[in-house]
Order: sequence, then C-alpha cells, then structure tokens
Amino acid sequence: MDLQPNLENKLINYVNAGHQPPFLYSEGKIQKLDQGTTIIGAFDELPDFDKGTLSLKKGDMIFSFTDGLIDLKDDKGIYFEDDRIEKFVQNNGHLDAEMFNTLLVDEIEAFKGTESYTDDIAIITCKIKNFNEK
Repeated sequence: MDLQPNLENKLINYVNAGHQPPFLYSEGKIQKLDQGTTIIGAFDELPDFDKGTLSLKKGDMIFSFTDGLIDLKDDKGIYFEDDRIEKFVQNNGHLDAEMFNTLLVDEIEAFKGTESYTDDIAIITCKIKNFNEK
C-alpha cells in the first residue's frame, strides 16, 4: 500500500508547531493533532519533530484555533478550556463548517457574557467533502 500523502489515498501529513493542537472529528470520535515540535521561531535550531499522518474520510472535520480561545474568561474567571472545546467539537462535528462556526461564535459570546476579549481569536474549520468534488 502506498503511504505517501496525496489526494488519491486521502492521506495528509501534519506537524504541530507547539501551539494548541487542532482537533480531528471523524466518525463520531475526536483526536488531537498533537504530533510535532516546539514553537517555531523560539530557538535558533528546530529540535527533532514528530510528523503525524491522517487518513481522511468524507465527513471528517479538522478544527484549528488560536490560544485566544482558551485564554477567554467568563465573568467568574473561568477559562474556555480545552475540555469545553473538545465537548463542543464532539457535539457539533457532524455539522457543516459554516453552521459549526456559527454555533461556536454563539457559544463564545454566551460564555464571555459582558467580559472583554483579552486576545484575538481565530478559528479554521475544514470539512472534508468527496475529494473529487469542487
């Protein structure tokens, strides 16, 4: 079997560069994409790193976000932590990316209440369609 990443066999390689690991939602299960190394740019030389390989299927979703999301606090000082994000992905990963993002923004707004954003937040949601579709 050819294990080189390409569209035909639906394999991709990834490396996490020391930031919050993205989540893969696949067939109702969650996986953190945490294979990688330390933060890029923090050292003169990049230490060894581990490469992750994924086999993607139609309907899979990859959700990435910046640390501004987990740094968000509510009015009681509670953070929007990894567990909350993972639960959200688990409950909504079956949705299309647009609806997923809309519900997430609603969840973020409800969570923070009247608190200010202390950092920028960026989210990227990729829903895998048939690889031959455009």
